[in-house]
Amino acid sequence: MLKHKDGYVLKPMLKPVQAKTEIQFYEGLAGAPHAALQPFIPKYYGISHVKIESYDGKVIILEDVTGTFCKPCVMDIKIGKQTWDPFATASKRESEERKYVECKKQLGFSIPGFQVYDSISNHLKKFDKNYGKSLNGDTVKNAFSIFLNLHKPKCALMAVDVYIAEIQKIFDIMSQQNNVHLYSSSVLLSYDCEQLGKNIDPSLWSRVHMIDFAHAYTGETHEQGPDNNYLEGLKSLLQLLKSFKE
Repeated sequence: MLKHKDGYVLKPMLKPVQAKTEIQFYEGLAGAPHAALQPFIPKYYGISHVKIESYDGKVIILEDVTGTFCKPCVMDIKIGKQTWDPFATASKRESEERKYVECKKQLGFSIPGFQVYDSISNHLKKFDKNYGKSLNGDTVKNAFSIFLNLHKPKCALMAVDVYIAEIQKIFDIMSQQNNVHLYSSSVLLSYDCEQLGKNIDPSLWSRVHMIDFAHAYTGETHEQGPDNNYLEGLKSLLQLLKSFKE
């Protein structure tokens, strides 16, 4: 991802077919049967051509959902055991099946990466896809503990209530529609580490968003019916988050 000087997120359109699918998802959202998902999806501002750093090409312009945070902690959670879409080639399917095997098999989601500010030292720590690929059903809870600063005096446990409530809303919307199916799409959990330890409503400093719609298919391009692959991943994620409140 690239950042615009005015604060927007710029997503390079590296693959024309997938970029077209993602643009169609954003532009058709308001009038779609799943329009109730809008509050969870970054605002879309169109496309443009930019020259930033080493990139020179077209981009999708999106809202920076953590733009108001001083110390943004962000976790990308890819939802679903199946991350390849129905039109994927055999080689693409094989490639996807080899990624995040244990997490996808046991939990129905995976963690491509996250970043977190240590609530004591204020140092930023980043955990990449290699860390995510090492996780399984037993160790993934430790990844969430690190992300939430749970072993520190100032932690983000209060954010879990927000995450549970918001993901439940997404689950309810997705379970009540038969039009859209999401493959290789993510739920983005975020919070502002700067606010930990303060008596501030956690809904003001923790958020849930849905991102990555390059493989979003509607009833026009996909068999209609509930997106059970996505729903099972959300259900598993909810169960994991609820375990922190027990």
